[in-house]
Amino acid sequence: YVSYGIDEQLKAVSKAAHTLLFLYRKYIKVVPNVLYHDLQGTFTNIFFCAAKFQVHHPNDPLFLMLLGTDVLERLFGNMRMKLKGGFDNLDIIYCSRAMVEVERILESHATWVSSGGKVMRRLSLDYSKTSNWDNEKLCIADVDIMMAWEDCRH
Repeated sequence: YVSYGIDEQLKAVSKAAHTLLFLYRKYIKVVPNVLYHDLQGTFTNIFFCAAKFQVHHPNDPLFLMLLGTDVLERLFGNMRMKLKGGFDNLDIIYCSRAMVEVERILESHATWVSSGGKVMRRLSLDYSKTSNWDNEKLCIADVDIMMAWEDCRH
């Protein structure tokens, strides 16, 4: 949620990790082995990156959604939709250049995004855009990362 601060985001990740652990132990067939390990690796990465960021950049905002691959997934998802027959390296170069150009144009014309159709509204509400977040809530200097993990354990 874009309204969450960094401490609330870390607590939500902790809740997800502990709930997943419970489901994995109690109902083995509900969560496949590979999915469990992939998700727990992602959760671990989030907490390690938060701790590292707190040491090196305590007063800067930490955008957890940029730790993942959402931007790449959106890029390749759009390419798969446009080039259904498959694509090669040259297609990747052309499509990525075109998408960067579209992003640049939309950033320079903010009114187009807010008054446009369904696609434009979706782009303007995208959680992966840092402009949609409150940077003050995302500073990690005063966050107790260990407490965020432990609070949601029970």
